[in-house]
Amino acid sequence: MLKKYIFIAIATAFFANYIWDVLNVLGLTRTISSSVHTECHVVEGPEDFRNCEDIVLSPTEPGIAYTACDPARDYQNMVMDIHRPMPHPQPGYIWQLDYTKNIAKRMFTLDGDEDFHPLGLVLVNPTLLMVINLRHHNPASIELFSLPDAKHIRTLTHPQISSPNSLHILKGRSAADGTPSFFYTNDHYFLTGIKKKLENFLRLPLGTVMFYDALSHRAYSVARGLSFANGLAGDHKQVLFVAETNNMAVHRYDIVTIPAQDDHDTKVQLHYVDKITVPMTVDNIEFDSQTGDVTVAGHPKALDVLMYVEDQEKYDKKPPSRVMVWHTNTNQVEDLFLDDGTFYPTSSTGVIDNNTHKLIISGLYARGILVCHHDP
Repeated sequence: MLKKYIFIAIATAFFANYIWDVLNVLGLTRTISSSVHTECHVVEGPEDFRNCEDIVLSPTEPGIAYTACDPARDYQNMVMDIHRPMPHPQPGYIWQLDYTKNIAKRMFTLDGDEDFHPLGLVLVNPTLLMVINLRHHNPASIELFSLPDAKHIRTLTHPQISSPNSLHILKGRSAADGTPSFFYTNDHYFLTGIKKKLENFLRLPLGTVMFYDALSHRAYSVARGLSFANGLAGDHKQVLFVAETNNMAVHRYDIVTIPAQDDHDTKVQLHYVDKITVPMTVDNIEFDSQTGDVTVAGHPKALDVLMYVEDQEKYDKKPPSRVMVWHTNTNQVEDLFLDDGTFYPTSSTGVIDNNTHKLIISGLYARGILVCHHDP
């Protein structure tokens, strides 16, 4: 009889802990109060300058950033498997943002192809941009564009690039045509349907960090067991940070390269170091090479995001935003921006420009880009 009661007590404690964990992930255990936004403003631009998911700063053009925006996300969210009828096909665009002059300029899409829906992007070098394309009618791809002429160079596909979300370049292993080797996240294992919804809502650890070797044209897993693998950041040589959305965590890994006699057989691995947890479901992260800090953007009330994504007309309350910074040298975490969704909702990326003292934030379902004054 005693064993029975012990078993019931353990099962009850486990179930209660699981329920509390789920409530915490959904954001039902926290209240969001907006911080002061007197030093922030939204750069709005044209009507289709919205739903921008990722941002990258130009290393050679002061005050310039590039951002991937997809107005069609109002109806089709491939990551969350939302497919609502669209009035008409609408492609996404890459925009150039001058955040010192508050000017947004539409740079490029895929000419003649309405199935361009950009998500994560990364600058390989000042003249080469790589963009994830979550196509609605074909498997996902990665598009390469030249800068500043905005010319499409090539499309990269691979069976293992199945549900890409974020990119991160590994320097020193480029193919003859200039294609770099890179890490990327496959955020989910299942691509659509009830299995994907279960993967999301049961927080199944099926997401992976992958590595694409441009020299051998191979793609393979370097980290598994992540529940919704999302943003990537790091120094491109030694350290990689990985956002795990559904466990509200950012993981740190060492990048290890194992040489081989044939350079094409050289193996890249990740060795786990540590992690932090934050009070939000993490979206994208950015690494500051000057300070070693990691800027973390995400969604403090994930249930609000899920309801809003499902039907914006019925659920018109904009989900809140949160951007934090992880001081990796001290392991301290602090808020940079907090909003209940009224001023600027659904923060997906936060990037700090130390030279202009700006914090630039994109919103998954927001109009324009938010620019705030930032004191280190």
